[in-house]
Amino acid sequence: MLAFSYITIVGVLFNLQSYDSFVRFMPEYERNEKKNQLISQLFITDIITALIAFFISILLYYPLMKIFSWNHELSRCYLILSFFIIFNIKGTFDGIYRYYNFFNWISIRDTISASILLVFYFLGYVLNLDIYYFSLILVIQPMLRLVFDFMYLIKVQEKIKLKFYMNVSIDKKVLKFNFISNLTSHVDLPIKHLTPIIIASIIGVDSLGFFKVLERFGNIIRVFISVFSQFFGSEISRLISLGRISDVLKLGRKFTFVCLFFGFVVTIIYYFLIKKITFNDFVFTEINVIDSSLYVLYMFIISSMFYQHSVAIYSGLEVKVLKLAMLINCIYLILLIPISLSFSLMGVILFQILQSITIFVIKDSFIRGKYNVHPSV
Repeated sequence: MLAFSYITIVGVLFNLQSYDSFVRFMPEYERNEKKNQLISQLFITDIITALIAFFISILLYYPLMKIFSWNHELSRCYLILSFFIIFNIKGTFDGIYRYYNFFNWISIRDTISASILLVFYFLGYVLNLDIYYFSLILVIQPMLRLVFDFMYLIKVQEKIKLKFYMNVSIDKKVLKFNFISNLTSHVDLPIKHLTPIIIASIIGVDSLGFFKVLERFGNIIRVFISVFSQFFGSEISRLISLGRISDVLKLGRKFTFVCLFFGFVVTIIYYFLIKKITFNDFVFTEINVIDSSLYVLYMFIISSMFYQHSVAIYSGLEVKVLKLAMLINCIYLILLIPISLSFSLMGVILFQILQSITIFVIKDSFIRGKYNVHPSV
């Protein structure tokens, strides 16, 4: 997981994912009958940046190994996991499937992929295979997704009237937005990818393992909530292009209220249930129960405001959001080390909750200021 954290950082820094650009510009390009030019440009961007990121990860291997004194095991895991980047081409695929309402396919693809990976994990566990086997499984994950996405895109190509052009003119407006929107997401590196490295360095590798378990568990919660974001993502873009921002905000705020209320209820039930079941277990101590409960709440909090990022990005506020994320996350990164030393993993999770709420509140003020929307909306 430590090696994967390094690889993920390299991947998100240099491998652009064009989902936001697809949803942002497709209504405009579709009206002008130029959708295939946009899709072709975004596909080419995804592929080229994946190759660039892969080669950068290889170039960084030796310097990182020397600087951080990696042992043989960590070094080999890094090299194996570097291939994760080259197959992680998903932005434009996600844009196509969500924009054209192929939600059934998304569910089928993810279910089949997860089932295959589960079989691989189970075999590794039963046969007691080494860590390199499990590293390979992480590489297989984007490979499966890419193969399934290509197969289904060929199937629906005529239905959505898709033609792919190799010689396509580059729209600088799209390229600029793609870069800024990805950079905005990359500013979240302190939260997503540097946090595990700091946990391993300060609190310990055991805490990192438990934190990664919490992340996997949190992903289960976000899968259910992501159904809403997948459905409303393209609709948000259309409503904004029609000037119906009040409808978007009303719908989003209702979802936030319901999600937070449900989240608090689930967290309380989870705490007492897990405490009763595993309080005396050698895996879950009482501290683990509290930490995991806080992380469940954290997942609901960050999921409850899914619409906000889309509204800000598709409304031309991407530069403001980028500056905000850079400022808040720099403060987070500076304070994370003393908080980790003083309050261990519980402090890290509480600090993440505080960081996310701060960004949500300020970003909300940006949106209200741009559209002059009353707080009751």
